[in-house]
Amino acid sequence: MNPNHSRSGRESNLPGHPPRLVSLKAARARVYGAYVCGYVLTLLGAGLSLGLPLMFFLMSGMRSPLLDGRLDRSAKAAEATIESIRCMEYTHINSQRPWKLVYHWIDSGGEPVEGFGYLLDHNQAGLQPGDVLPIEYLPETPRISRPAGGMASVIPAWLYLMTLGIMIPELIAGIFCAITARRQIAATLPLLRYGTATQAEILNQHVCWWIRINGRHPVDIEYVFTDPQGRSFAGRDRTYDTTWARSREVGDSIAVIFDPDFPDDNVIWPVTAK
Repeated sequence: MNPNHSRSGRESNLPGHPPRLVSLKAARARVYGAYVCGYVLTLLGAGLSLGLPLMFFLMSGMRSPLLDGRLDRSAKAAEATIESIRCMEYTHINSQRPWKLVYHWIDSGGEPVEGFGYLLDHNQAGLQPGDVLPIEYLPETPRISRPAGGMASVIPAWLYLMTLGIMIPELIAGIFCAITARRQIAATLPLLRYGTATQAEILNQHVCWWIRINGRHPVDIEYVFTDPQGRSFAGRDRTYDTTWARSREVGDSIAVIFDPDFPDDNVIWPVTAK
C-alpha cells in the first residue's frame, strides 16, 4: 500500500512537524467514554455510599444499626409506659410500616429514664399512649432501648451492608476507569505532540452500539500504515467524533501519529487538536 494515497482518492491532511500544539482537551476526547464514566461512577458511588447510610441514620433517630446487636447480647428487661406512638407512613420494611414509640420507665437504679424504639405493624397490636410496654435496655446506657420484639434502629444493619455492597464496587469501578483514562491521556499527549505523522488506510470501521455517551456511539477504526523504513503496521483507535467518522469510508486515508521507536504505539490524529 502506498501510504500517501487511498483507494478512494480521498486523503487527510497531515499535521505539521513536532512539536505540535495539542491541547489536553484533545487528548481527553480520545478516551471520552472512560473519562466520563470514571468520574460519573466515582461521584455517584461516593455520594450514595455516604448519602444513603446517612439518610438511614437520620431516619433511625441518629441511631446506629449495631445497637440491636448490643441489645441482643446484654439487654435487661423492664416495663415502660408509652408516652406517644406514631406510624412512619412512608417507610416500609419487609412490606410493613414501622411505628415509633416513645416511653418512660424506672431503671434498676431507681432512676426515671425516657427512651424510644420501633415496632412493625404485626407487633404494634393497637398499642396506645398510657399502655404498659415490655422493653429491653442496656444497663450501662439505659437510654439505649427498644420494645420487646422490636428494634432500636428502624433501618436494619443488613440494609446498610447491602447498600455498601452495591455502591462500593461501583465506586471502585469508577476510580479504576478514571485512573485508566488519566494514564491514557498522559501517554497520548506526548505522542500527539512529538510522534511521527503519516497517512494510514482505513481497513474497517465498527460502531460501538453498546457504548452511549451524550447520545453518541463511538466508532472503532482499523487501519494500516507504513513507516519510513517501508514496514507496514496495523492500528486500531476509537473516536467519539461521529460526524467525522461517518464522513470516512473503508479505503480512505486518515492521518495517524506513531512512535518511530515503537510503531505499534499509534493513534489517529484528532480532527480538532486545540
